[in-house]
Amino acid sequence: MLASSRLRSEPIAAWRPGAHRRLVRLALLGLALAGFAALSGLDGVGGIALASTPSPEPTALGDRIHARFRVWVEDESIRLRPIEGDPAIRSIALEDEEEEATVNGKAFSNEELRAFLGKDGELVAELAALDSRERRAALGVDDGDSEDR
Repeated sequence: MLASSRLRSEPIAAWRPGAHRRLVRLALLGLALAGFAALSGLDGVGGIALASTPSPEPTALGDRIHARFRVWVEDESIRLRPIEGDPAIRSIALEDEEEEATVNGKAFSNEELRAFLGKDGELVAELAALDSRERRAALGVDDGDSEDR
């Protein structure tokens, strides 16, 4: 027989009512604190950015396009070439005043772009929905500038 009650092999709940609930609460609190700590480190400064603080939107259309395509501007069109992906896609052109994009010289509707190019098609369709001035502004190129990224 054991001399100390601390060495009993009985479950914790049997000798301390409510202990398992306290352990669960402590575990959840630890997870919440760990999640908060992880989120607070995402902005690179060590704090959480306030909602009233304006910050550049990393998912802006132009940034997403430049991440996936080489972009250059011609007289009345914007040309895109995939950085990675299907080598059969040589060029995507967005002519000024046109809502359809051409892929390798063939006109595609927005639905066809999405079906043919997948996520890239969604980006191109989003860009094609803008007028020529908005397209150039979204990509960060001025009218008449020739830029290769």
